[in-house]
Amino acid sequence: MFLIIYFLYHEKHMKQLKRLRRKKVSMAAKAAAGKKSAVHIRARLNRRKENTGITLTQAETIFDFAEDQVATTVEGEMQGVMDDLAGGTRGRRKKKKQSANITTALAEIWSHIRVLLGYMQITSALDVTFDIPWPKEFVDLLADMKSINIDFLSLLPNMPTVDPCDFQGTYLYSFYMHMGTLPLLMTVISLSAVSCYVIHRFTMRRCGPNLSGIIEKCVKTLIFTIFLMYPGLVNRIFRVFKCQYFDEEGEWLLADLSIPCHTGEHQRTVPWAIVFVGVYVLGIPLLSTAILYRHRKKLWDSNHPELRRVYGSLYQYYRPEFWYFEAIEMTKKMLLTGAMVMVAPGSSAQVMIGILIAVVYLVILLYYKPFMDKKDQLLQMYSTVQVQLTLIVGMAILLDDGGGGVEKSVLGMILIALNLSVPLMTAVAVYFALPRCKTRINRYRDDINDSYTLEDKVPSLSTLPKSEIKKVLNRMKLRRLNVGDVLASEPIHIFAIIMTGHLAKVEHKEGEDTRKILSTRIFEETLSSGTTLGEHVFFLPSEESESTQGPPVAYIALTKCDVMVITEMQVTHLAESGIIQPRKSMEDEASEEEDGLPEVIKSSKVMPISNSVSVEPEKDNSHMTII
Repeated sequence: MFLIIYFLYHEKHMKQLKRLRRKKVSMAAKAAAGKKSAVHIRARLNRRKENTGITLTQAETIFDFAEDQVATTVEGEMQGVMDDLAGGTRGRRKKKKQSANITTALAEIWSHIRVLLGYMQITSALDVTFDIPWPKEFVDLLADMKSINIDFLSLLPNMPTVDPCDFQGTYLYSFYMHMGTLPLLMTVISLSAVSCYVIHRFTMRRCGPNLSGIIEKCVKTLIFTIFLMYPGLVNRIFRVFKCQYFDEEGEWLLADLSIPCHTGEHQRTVPWAIVFVGVYVLGIPLLSTAILYRHRKKLWDSNHPELRRVYGSLYQYYRPEFWYFEAIEMTKKMLLTGAMVMVAPGSSAQVMIGILIAVVYLVILLYYKPFMDKKDQLLQMYSTVQVQLTLIVGMAILLDDGGGGVEKSVLGMILIALNLSVPLMTAVAVYFALPRCKTRINRYRDDINDSYTLEDKVPSLSTLPKSEIKKVLNRMKLRRLNVGDVLASEPIHIFAIIMTGHLAKVEHKEGEDTRKILSTRIFEETLSSGTTLGEHVFFLPSEESESTQGPPVAYIALTKCDVMVITEMQVTHLAESGIIQPRKSMEDEASEEEDGLPEVIKSSKVMPISNSVSVEPEKDNSHMTII
């Protein structure tokens, strides 16, 4: 029933059932705040007239304009609130932005939890994979973690309300049951998807998701189920091959000492275990890598969003060049939860090889940094270090041999503290991923990234992947302007995005007495939230543009403003690092193309269709032939 509800859920139609929250706005308070801001502008500009070149008379003019502008802003905000209450376009746009922020935060939170689940899958198998006499307190903690792998057969006997005698089958019986759990769950998920399609086809055609939406959710659920079950399946398969020799008794299955090895039922089970090694242990990573390899050129293409919706959990948490890293993650789980069962059980060499595997994985993380999110990168590194420390403590227990060393109970408390620190760090990361807990500058960076502002405003950034866009955003700083502050009083050498508030553009002209005089156009335009300034810093400088720069420009804050800024020097550093490739402006490119044409064509009124034009002069030079 839960799967059917999940498959039939459609966000667009569920939103229609929600009520709009009503807001109470005091018009009088808004108007009073507007007048106060206008008075503050006059005072600030009067005190800063030496820096801006604005006289007291000009400040009075700015004050009058600012008072009108703030009043207009108040009316605009009131209209936005009314549209929100009435379900207008502004309200829908604001709700859409809030919904996008929540969706981004949930995706980030899930990526942190996903790292924690992978760590718990590896840690829960340590008492089975490594033949170490672990402390009882630590073994109890590992038993509680085993439910992560969806291994119900090992979980149910430990429940206080279940009689352990009901689950006293042999290990080989549990092996067959566990191997059949994944096909059974896949069948249930597929039947639920078929039921949802029937319901959609005959009863909810207009308000439920379509067939492609149901299939996408079905595949996502299957991938999530395989992600949870993979380490448990690997461990169960490799334990079939783990036998121990006893004097005069022969070899017996270490997982169940009542079963002799290489005879009877065990001999019949080994071929099936080999088959499942190919199907599950090797087949799952190879199949996922093959699917991603087939679509590797489309994984980050905005024209194919269906790939991200279906297979996003396999690659979207890693950088584009590491789309295959999920297979490496599965290989690490396979080695630490299953393959180590076969390597010198009960010896220090087994523990050393396990530590070496964790060290190699940590070196890969440190050198390549494959994760897209820095917090995921740090969490994965921290969890890998905890696995190493746990194995080091396990080696100390193995080598102690009861020689009067540290008591097991103390080591057990140390192991519990080490392993519980990972969920604690994950909780901290989840807390800072919440929208209200993010810093202001990170929220602005996420808003710019989600709205594609840089790609739309700067042509040289339009083709960059999101990973490179984030590098540009990390160079941008937040400037908070109070009323009357000046963003730039010289020819602007920065690129700025106005996140909140309003700026006024003021031009200065050089008079004969070399004193800056306010232009007759006091305010050419009012710059509000979402406007960008100084796009030219991303273009290659040209001699003509430098020599024909206009009069100095000042951007004065009419209200409190938050502006994201990157300087021209930082843009140059990004270009020298190869992150971005500045290009010439459209006017410069057009002038270069025109300079490359023959004089007769530039002087003609009709331009040619193609640039491949050849001019052949006749011998008498009486006329020109254009081919």
